[in-house]
Amino acid sequence: MFDIKLQRIKMQYYPRQKLWEKVSKSLIETKGLQQLAQDEQTLYKNEVFDPIEEFTIGVLFKSMVPGAENTNEGKNKPRMGVNVDIPAINLKLKPSIYKKLVGIGALFASDSGPQVEMMENERTKMLAGHIKMGTLHYKDKQLGNVVWRKYFCIFKGSYLYLFDHPTDHVPITNIYLRNATVIKQKGEAKEFAFSIRQQNTEKFLGCDDEKTMNEWIDKIGEKLKETKALQSNVFEDDSDELVRSRREETMKLEKPPEPVDPNIVQMKVDFTLEVLDLKLLQENGDKIVDLKSKNFSVDMSQTTGSMAVKVKLQALEMEDFLFKFTNPNLEKFITSIPPADRNSKSQDLIEVQVKMIDKTHPKYSESKTDMQVLLRFGYLFVNFKPDVM
Repeated sequence: MFDIKLQRIKMQYYPRQKLWEKVSKSLIETKGLQQLAQDEQTLYKNEVFDPIEEFTIGVLFKSMVPGAENTNEGKNKPRMGVNVDIPAINLKLKPSIYKKLVGIGALFASDSGPQVEMMENERTKMLAGHIKMGTLHYKDKQLGNVVWRKYFCIFKGSYLYLFDHPTDHVPITNIYLRNATVIKQKGEAKEFAFSIRQQNTEKFLGCDDEKTMNEWIDKIGEKLKETKALQSNVFEDDSDELVRSRREETMKLEKPPEPVDPNIVQMKVDFTLEVLDLKLLQENGDKIVDLKSKNFSVDMSQTTGSMAVKVKLQALEMEDFLFKFTNPNLEKFITSIPPADRNSKSQDLIEVQVKMIDKTHPKYSESKTDMQVLLRFGYLFVNFKPDVM
């Protein structure tokens, strides 16, 4: 177990580097500002600004000893647990400070030339020795509806790589072709379609015309036959002891895997940010807007056969300081907390739950879907004030 705490994290803006050097030296040697001249202390008080005030991050990391999940004490406990807790983050921005912070980004901008060159080299390697490339339509699901997405595809080795655009360097996804079967499809929404069928999966692809479809089927079929021929010719003489041992090892690898308990908790992650406070200030320090969120949390639990994620925000408030109203119900420009004169129960502003279950999970037949999404919304009150608008 590791218990990590980062304390006194903050961000300060100094108008001059020499002032920062003197302040740092004085704080180290005297733990105060005694070494600063009077004018420097005045400049520090008036010009040094904290865009991010001090805050603390607590991280608790737990890891279970291998095999402990099979004991009574380790049952239903995660093999790995991460808990991150941040009590509060307070941000403050002035117009001038915001411009300075945006300008800092230019200092970290690196020359993109070497990176572009490296990506071009990777693409050159991808194209070298490819078997076929061209446009294909990939059958996918979006919000429960079947869609055919157009991709630029490169067939190389035992993989079919799918790119969003012909000039992209990184594929969106790939399809593994070894031990697959290519089947020409009939009755699909796409007229010239074929599928790549594996033991447990089947991917559907479509072409714009019959000639192109036949070319893809032939190329993929030739590669599959070539691979199977190589596999069948690896062991030609059973009298060779080395060959027999390799055959036995191959047969062991081809044995079906042992059944795995789908409910073993692999990982659990909890993240909590209790308060996030963002203040927009005028140059003299007076508040313009104060935006505050309360109790933002993310909980994730992953088992060998499923995963569940819950994101929750308890409350959100925004208060403006341009005009003050005597009516307490108009104090907040935006609030998720019901006014006292309303018969509304306080509840979380938003909660999102996502549950995913593997097709091999015993309860998959009950859920009848790979993913479930649950949304809950509480109250959000917006007071449109003519003077502010």
